[in-house]
Amino acid sequence: MDPHIVATDVRAYFEAHADPQSAQGARRFFKEPIRTYGLPAREVQKLAARYRRQFKAEHDFAGAMALADEMIRGGSLEEVGFAVALLGGFERQFDATTFAVINGWVDHLTNWAAVDGVCGGLAGTYILRHGPPTDELLRWTQSPVRWRRRAAAVSLVQPARKGLYLADVFRVAEQLMADEDDLVRKGVGWLLKEASRQHTDELVAFLLRWRDRTSRLVLRYACELMPAATRQRVLAGI
Repeated sequence: MDPHIVATDVRAYFEAHADPQSAQGARRFFKEPIRTYGLPAREVQKLAARYRRQFKAEHDFAGAMALADEMIRGGSLEEVGFAVALLGGFERQFDATTFAVINGWVDHLTNWAAVDGVCGGLAGTYILRHGPPTDELLRWTQSPVRWRRRAAAVSLVQPARKGLYLADVFRVAEQLMADEDDLVRKGVGWLLKEASRQHTDELVAFLLRWRDRTSRLVLRYACELMPAATRQRVLAGI
């Protein structure tokens, strides 16, 4: 399949099934301007699955990556969601080159949903298979672009949920704990919350060290899964 032709067909489908009312409703969840056709996520995923089966039948991971690249550069919520769902069945083909491409895609992400899909989904899947590219993620934490800083945290959410790479989670989180952007704060809080599932004691100790130097938002997110008494201990005095 020609990725450019498929991308044209997919966008034509999105336009033909666009729902302006739903699109307007979706915009309420974002402070920044977004592009959306107003399609339900399940419909986008179903369409992506159809093309994914075709690419897999042809053993064409390169073609799937090329299509994902074109869709992500398009920038709408549906295009990004389609790309993430399309690649969801190719985990075994992910390698260092794949992560390098994902790294480039971060430059085209302009809202939290796109970051969470591409980095929480695709980068997270890469890390589960190959381990975290920690030095690269640390460089992301120093970016002037809020979306790349959020991406650094969100990329580790999947592994953290499974109790993996706690030292790397802490190294990345430490660079973001004093961040002044709320969407970055929510990203690092989410990461720490997931890590707390299997490492509660370590998370409590980490948060207590940071309690007076980070925001209440980070602490509140990070403590969500903890027992009430533990949560109160972390938040005490805030």
